[in-house]
Amino acid sequence: MRRTSALRPPDYSNRKDEVLLRHGIPDTLMLCHGHQFYVHSEILCTYSPVLAVRLAKQNVDPIWGKTVRMNSSPEFGPRTPQGVVAMLCAIYPPQVAPAIELLREVDSIARELHMTLLLAKLKVGIASNESVLRDFAAAGSAVEEIPEVVLEALAEFRLEDVKAMPGYEDLPMAACVEVSRRRVALLEQTMQGHAVLRACMSAHTPFFAACPSELLRQEHRDHEVQDEEAFPGPVSRANPPWRGAAVVLSITGTGTTQRASSAGRAGTQQFGRTLRPEPEQSPVGVRRSPSSSAGGGGAAAARALSMPSSSAFSRTR
Repeated sequence: MRRTSALRPPDYSNRKDEVLLRHGIPDTLMLCHGHQFYVHSEILCTYSPVLAVRLAKQNVDPIWGKTVRMNSSPEFGPRTPQGVVAMLCAIYPPQVAPAIELLREVDSIARELHMTLLLAKLKVGIASNESVLRDFAAAGSAVEEIPEVVLEALAEFRLEDVKAMPGYEDLPMAACVEVSRRRVALLEQTMQGHAVLRACMSAHTPFFAACPSELLRQEHRDHEVQDEEAFPGPVSRANPPWRGAAVVLSITGTGTTQRASSAGRAGTQQFGRTLRPEPEQSPVGVRRSPSSSAGGGGAAAARALSMPSSSAFSRTR
C-alpha cells in the first residue's frame, strides 16, 4: 500500500468521474452525514462479507440503487466523510494508505465490516513505512490513541527489529509493553496451531508468558518477596526449589528402589536434609551378597535369579 501516488484517486462524489468509471458504472450509494459517495458493490463485497450479506438482503431502489449507510456507533466510534473517503482510497487503486489522523477510523471501519483483506494490506503498508512510529511518537500519542492495526503490525516483527525502527525510543513505555505483550500472544497462538510446538509448550508451561517482576503489580511483587523469604538461596524461575527434590523411582527385576539423583541430593541439601535410599528386603530363597547392601542389590538379585548356579551348570555338563 502506497503512502503517496502520482495517480489521482477517484472522485467518489462525482458519479461521472473518469477514474471512477474505469471500474464500471457505480451501482451503490454510500451515505455518511449527508455526503453521497458512488461506489461499486462488487468491489466492496470482495473486501467485506458483511456488506455482501447486507446488500443481498436489500431491496434495490429504482432510483438510488443499493445504499450503504455509514453510521456512528458507541462500539466502533464515530464516522466522518473524511474517514470514509480514506477507506475507499485504500480499497480502490492506486490504494493509498490513509493519513495518520484517519488511520484509527479506517481501522475501526475495517473491523466493523470484517474487512480482513484491507487490514492485511494496512499491515503491509505499515511494515514498509517505518516513519509511522516516528509520526506517532512526534504526536505524543498514548497507547490508547495508537490504532490496533499498528500494534498488530509491529507485533509480527521480532522485538530486535522493532526496537531498531526510527521513533521506537520516543514511544511511551506503555506502548512498548503493549507491543511486547502482543508479540508473546502471537507466538503462543502460533505454537497452539502446531502439534509438536503445542506439546513442548504444555510440557514447559512455567517458561512461557513469564512477566518480568518490574512489570507486575504490587500484590504480585509481595508474593514474590514472600517466596524468596520462604525459600532462600539461588532460586530462579528456570530452577525452582522443588525441581531438585524429586525422587527417582527405578524399577528392577525384584522390587522398587528409591534413590535420590544427584540433582535431588543437591536440591534437598539446600533445605537441611538429604534423601537416603531405603533398605531393600531380599526376596525369599535368595542369599544377599555383601556387595548388594552397598547399593545395586536389586540388580544383583535379579542376576542371581536369571543366571544358573555353578553346581547346576556342572551337572548339565
